Amino acid sequence: NIYEQLSIWREKIDVLINELKKRSVRKPLSLFRHSISTIRRVYYEDAMPGNIMYAGSLLRYLDENSGILASNYAKGPTVTASIDQIIFLRPIYVNDVIKITSMLTRTWRSSMEIKNIVSKISSENVEEVLVESYSTFVKLNIDGRPSPVDPLEPHTPEEYEEWATADERRSLRLKFAEKIEKYK
Repeated sequence: NIYEQLSIWREKIDVLINELKKRSVRKPLSLFRHSISTIRRVYYEDAMPGNIMYAGSLLRYLDENSGILASNYAKGPTVTASIDQIIFLRPIYVNDVIKITSMLTRTWRSSMEIKNIVSKISSENVEEVLVESYSTFVKLNIDGRPSPVDPLEPHTPEEYEEWATADERRSLRLKFAEKIEKYK
């Protein structure tokens, strides 16, 4: 039943949140070879009453940042195919300075996975991770059809770790897409 499914989902989310909290404070993030970072201040127009940033505003910035990376790597137009579950570890407030980092983790025939990390930058230049998510982009040809993208070769241990676990994340996305397809 739905209660049991939600309980299982909640247990998985709790494990994931605890894992992310363990690594939520770190030195400035080292970049992957194919990455892009943007630093922004959160303004009142990004926030709801209470001065907490709207999730939709952050989603726009995440999609914009990762979309630039995807288009640059693909050397052509790309579209967002999916954005995985976004878990907020802490609220983001007006006047916070945030860093949005997008890193290319894996490519397949016409799609690519990008990891997004949002961190708050303190005056001591310490980054506290607030949000992590993955996006999938598809390269398009001139007719708007999926087009082959260059393969990605990992070079560092961090790049290899993300590259090696990407197939599992992709498999979960495809299974979810199949479930949704039933309702069309």
